[in-house]
Amino acid sequence: MSPRPSWLKRLSNARRFERFKRFMSSQPQGGLPEERLLSFQPPVAAAPHRKLCVSSVDYRALLIEERRQDHKMSTLIEACVAGDYTLLFDVGANYGEFVASAIGSLPSVVAVEANPIVARCLKQSFEGEAGVRVLAHAVSDQEATLTMRINPQYSGGNRLVTGESAPTPYFLEGCVFTLDVPCRRLSDVMREERGEHKRVAMKMDVEGHEPVLLAELLAWLEEQQAGGAPLEALLVMFEFNSNSYEERQRLTSLLKRFTALGAQLSHLAERKQESVGRVLIEPQREEQALDRPGEILIELLSPSDA
Repeated sequence: MSPRPSWLKRLSNARRFERFKRFMSSQPQGGLPEERLLSFQPPVAAAPHRKLCVSSVDYRALLIEERRQDHKMSTLIEACVAGDYTLLFDVGANYGEFVASAIGSLPSVVAVEANPIVARCLKQSFEGEAGVRVLAHAVSDQEATLTMRINPQYSGGNRLVTGESAPTPYFLEGCVFTLDVPCRRLSDVMREERGEHKRVAMKMDVEGHEPVLLAELLAWLEEQQAGGAPLEALLVMFEFNSNSYEERQRLTSLLKRFTALGAQLSHLAERKQESVGRVLIEPQREEQALDRPGEILIELLSPSDA
């Protein structure tokens, strides 16, 4: 199939952005003129309706309205409820749809968001919400100041700049800039925020930085085991898409390390219209989890629970 002519692409982008501006102008204003309050009903029965604070210029707000991630949120929360998980780390929380979906099902949620524009909105959305903590910094395998690529018009493409190849471009690329953001080691954050929780879930959506976090998570698991404070259960859901495709070999190796510990892998389709629920991946076939874009789920139970 030949690519679309550039003039047709520009016309399509202009129409999409006009549709977005009309939508945002219909939403009530938030704490600042450049913020809006978006009505959001999570796709989980136990989660209450709420208003999410979003940036007025961020196209991702329209994607929330179009409910493209409903199957991901409902699948994760259903798995958390079924496994009696009590703490959810949402790494790359963005505007907090997963956080909102977890309220009522999990007693504690820690939302991590490095983009200061989005983190401000996230804090406003869940201010005063018992059991929700918002951490406005990045997490990685080091404590440092890192550079983040930020697109105010599409927060879904924001990512840490760590020397890897350029990310997949989005249709709103005209105002991308980089910003230094504070970063903490994921293992340190886990150690501080875990408390007495023994059944911990984590959702990662960090635009290609997942291999670094998965390796750090494995190191943290080994540390917990050696220190005599092992988890009863760990559930991880991370996104695999074009931003992480070049890391496929490394991801496969990391998945093999999880399955060597006894973890069960499953795959969830990227698009909800294609979803048939979680598809289990057989041991020794970890690469099949990365055959197509979607969410990869890793569930690791203690021997007594397996």
